[in-house]
Amino acid sequence: MTLTSRPTKRLRSSTRLSKAHTATRSDPPADAINDLAARWIASLPDKATVFAPVGVWPVLAILADAATEDVSADLRTALCVDRSVEDADLLHAALDTLKFLACNDALDAAVAVWVSQHLGVREEWLARLPEHSRGLLTQTPAVDQPNLDEWARQHTRDLFTEFPAKIEKEDDFVLASAIGLNMEWTTHFQRISKHKLRQHFRGLSYIRCADGITTVRVEGRSRNQPRSGAINCYLVLGEKGASASDTLSRGLALVRRHGASSISYKNALKLAGPGLTVRIEESCVFQDKGRPYVEITTPGFKVSADHDLLESDVFGLGSAKEEPETLGHHFPGITDNATWVKAAGQSAVARFSSGGFRAAAVTHARGSTCMAAPRKPSPPKFAQALFLDVEIDRAFGFICVEENTGVVLFVGWVTEEQFMDSEKDIRSSTGSK
Repeated sequence: MTLTSRPTKRLRSSTRLSKAHTATRSDPPADAINDLAARWIASLPDKATVFAPVGVWPVLAILADAATEDVSADLRTALCVDRSVEDADLLHAALDTLKFLACNDALDAAVAVWVSQHLGVREEWLARLPEHSRGLLTQTPAVDQPNLDEWARQHTRDLFTEFPAKIEKEDDFVLASAIGLNMEWTTHFQRISKHKLRQHFRGLSYIRCADGITTVRVEGRSRNQPRSGAINCYLVLGEKGASASDTLSRGLALVRRHGASSISYKNALKLAGPGLTVRIEESCVFQDKGRPYVEITTPGFKVSADHDLLESDVFGLGSAKEEPETLGHHFPGITDNATWVKAAGQSAVARFSSGGFRAAAVTHARGSTCMAAPRKPSPPKFAQALFLDVEIDRAFGFICVEENTGVVLFVGWVTEEQFMDSEKDIRSSTGSK
């Protein structure tokens, strides 16, 4: 968001949310964030995309905290919270969400606000944000843009080399969040053809089928701290010709309902869904001992997308983007000056390779102002081996979830145009940052 106003004292540059500040963190509002993800999915066009609901939610929450009643009501609808939640609790929830994510070594999470000396920002509002997340706009784009570019690079683990919005001379206020994910697979994939990867594992908690959907859970972890919180990437395959929104909506419902819980061996024998082949080999020299053999074949992919948050009602910015009438203002909690959101967006990227998964998203709001319990599997009765083979060879979705809370980090839809076909890309490691 961008504003213009009277001078305020100089602020320090924004830095990353420190992991040292996570001692007093609380879990993120997973249900609200995941409800926002569901609303966003329902509005998706039928094309390749990627987005991070966990990146948008804190930005909207911070705006709602400082907004008028009418503007806040629209934002609360987008945030999927009811009237019983105090505005102040929204800001705390936004900061706590990012603090929680930042303590997972596979993730970076940051929020920052930059203000000009002319904004007339309320010091009491600014003081509620961590000191290291406050920055100064000089209103000289040649100076400000490199600062924001560097911030985006640091907090997305180099997946973004530039801040996804061009800073203008008139900008007085920029609010942004950044999410970066870099994880390796607990079991690496092998390349079997031009763009196909294959992984083998065993168990009853990896495949789910329901409502014309098959989901496959791929386990990820931090490269540097394997014991850091696990992150699961669910690959979601629907019936041939099914739309992105329909497939991902059903997939998200399935993931939220069951997560990483196990199914029974008896139910595994009955699994049926898109891309899945179930076979039993009675005379197999390998006995599964109640843990089926799972094989997943999928393309590696790269996908990116830019989202205009003002174009859709999903994000509750309809009132906030209207220019206020004389002496009116939408965000009195931030400044006495009449303010409105003139631009808001999210840019996101994701890359699925043989070694792991990398993704990042930067969400920003800019504006203007006027002065004034798993079930235990049952072993087979006879010496046999159950094989569950899933092959993904057409458009499909993916949903990345923080395992402990179930909060949705990234969601995407991949078409054949995003499939990796070069050996360099498909064998690329996740990097060490």
